[in-house]
Parts: sequence; structure tokens; C-alpha cells
Amino acid sequence: MDLTLVMTGFKFEEVWEQRTTFLLEGVEVPVARLAHIVASKAAAGREKDRLFLAAHAEALRELMRSEGPGDQDRS
Repeated sequence: MDLTLVMTGFKFEEVWEQRTTFLLEGVEVPVARLAHIVASKAAAGREKDRLFLAAHAEALRELMRSEGPGDQDRS
């Protein structure tokens, strides 16, 4: 789990409004959309983010395709 308070390229309100909520052992856990996380890592331009994105590019594309625009709640 990565707790991030700042996402390059986004305002909190935008990310929060489009969050996905997962239910883990009865606790709702709000999570930023994968598309926001990937875009923020790309915009940050850090070497570790570039390496991560390159290493997992195909898996991320597949996951983002399956993350539909209206898919807001995953219980």
C-alpha cells in the first residue's frame, strides 16, 4: 500500500471525486483510479517511476482497459 498526499498533475478534489472504493474485511478503503496513479507517476518524471512504468506497461494497459469509467465501487 502506498499512501500519497500529493499526485503530480491532479488536484485532490478531482482524484477524490473519481475514486474507487474497495471493501476490505468490512472496511471501506478509498483508492485513486489507476489512470490517475499512472498519469501522476509519468508526470513526476522520477527515475524509479519511469522504470516501474516501463517494466509494467502491458499489465497497466490491461488493467486500465478493465477499469471502466463508471466502475466506482468494488465490494
